[in-house]
Amino acid sequence: MAKYNIYKIKSNRLAQVQNLLTIKGYRLVSETESNNFKMEAYFTPSPTPTDIWWLEQYASFFEGFADRKNKIYSGAILAYNSFDKSIYLIALGKTHFYIQPHIELDFGLNLAEKIANPGSAKTKSTKKFAGNTSKAITSYMMNSPLRFASGEAAEYVKLQATDTNIWGRSFIHFGTSVHFSSITTEPEHIGTLLNRIGNNLNDKEDSGVRLPRMLAIKDPAQIKYLDEKLAESVLNGDISNSIGIHDYELYGTDFVFSQATQVKLKYKDNNSNNVFTSELLPELSFEAIREFFQNHTLDIKNTLRDVRVQVFVDEKSKFSVNLVNLLDYLSDEQLFLFRGKWYLFNKSFIESLQSEVDKIHFERSSTIYKRSEHQKWVVDNPSEKVNYPEKYLLNELESQNPQYLQNDRELDYKHVNGKNYSIEVSDLINENSQEIVIVKIGNPKDFSYAANQSLLTISQIINNKYTYEKDNRKIEIKNLTLYLATKNKTLPEKLSGFNSLNFLIQLNELSINATEKNIKLKVILTQYTDN
Repeated sequence: MAKYNIYKIKSNRLAQVQNLLTIKGYRLVSETESNNFKMEAYFTPSPTPTDIWWLEQYASFFEGFADRKNKIYSGAILAYNSFDKSIYLIALGKTHFYIQPHIELDFGLNLAEKIANPGSAKTKSTKKFAGNTSKAITSYMMNSPLRFASGEAAEYVKLQATDTNIWGRSFIHFGTSVHFSSITTEPEHIGTLLNRIGNNLNDKEDSGVRLPRMLAIKDPAQIKYLDEKLAESVLNGDISNSIGIHDYELYGTDFVFSQATQVKLKYKDNNSNNVFTSELLPELSFEAIREFFQNHTLDIKNTLRDVRVQVFVDEKSKFSVNLVNLLDYLSDEQLFLFRGKWYLFNKSFIESLQSEVDKIHFERSSTIYKRSEHQKWVVDNPSEKVNYPEKYLLNELESQNPQYLQNDRELDYKHVNGKNYSIEVSDLINENSQEIVIVKIGNPKDFSYAANQSLLTISQIINNKYTYEKDNRKIEIKNLTLYLATKNKTLPEKLSGFNSLNFLIQLNELSINATEKNIKLKVILTQYTDN
């Protein structure tokens, strides 16, 4: 039985990878052929010694040994086929840290959809998009079906193969690489294994595994625009809901956790050859990133992609990665950053999200609110200190149902996740039906604000009670209604008909949170026209 951690190299990157290995101290030590594949074996005969941080920190306990360093040997088997131009690399040691820019990131997941058994899930790693993005690792009991919640995109799965006679009975790791833990193919016949992988990737049939995923953005103009938006958000990263820093990073099928590292920021000016470096940081933070750019007067929009992070992983290894690879960003257009590259969601992701959103209680109101009537109301009610459209709508709803009491702009103040928030609990309250109502006029972007407001309120509800900080007043909440007035000429037949993934993602997250708090969520959609 053999183990292989296999990467697929981009078709035009053979020379770059060969050159990269040479630069990193690898030496070509042998060449052979296997089933139409030319195989090149690389090894690091003289690896650079790496510091052992704990010997330095505890030097007084290890007198006479504090100057010791580790040597980590690495290797690579580079295989390329002159007939179909396919290129693969078997990574050994810490090679996988270096080759990331040259690999096909979707290789492992593509193969999972072809050979994996969907009823044999062991582990999955996902990015979840629900208002804010997050990452999670989920473990399953034996022989569990692989499932994804709406808003989740797969980046790694651990499954058995459908045909265990061919691929082995052990679980296979599918990430940006494919890691076989126990397979009968011996090293002399690697070419046979790689041909089998290629044939399955080209097969139109799949194994039944459906992975919600992300698709690469390739338009240079769109990438430039998104890079500029990213730079702006980095400068405001501590208050932005669209950007974050990864808690862990996936290399092939290996996880590197940020709490096990220390980092330095580094930038080289190619014009002057000046090198700017930060001090050793216990963790990567937006405060440290901003301070680095400010201290060295660097234009973030022009230099962000060139800043690197030197990562120290305990005493085992040291590598560097582009800063943008460690940033997490979700744009208003539902494009997102993953390992420094821009992506959008695939069909499976969108269909799953739409299906979940359509389970929310949804009503289409025949009432039409007109801007002209709102303006007349302003004239007829001079005592009203505010006359924004929602205020008019609140008065209309209150007149239709006298049990509603206005709670609009009655701010409460809460300490949430280390930050102070001013919370608008609701626009209307019906204490008899234990219902709060959030009202919004506009488009899906405005409705997203209403969903976020609702999420913040729900987060403070305990045992169906919301407690106001200022007067310790408690209100019972068992029902939540989003009353949304769209400016569109027509109402969608279903909630999934809204042409805004951002709103649907946030609406789905609101639904999940409401269910967890035993609160019934309802969305009512009506119209507000300029007539």
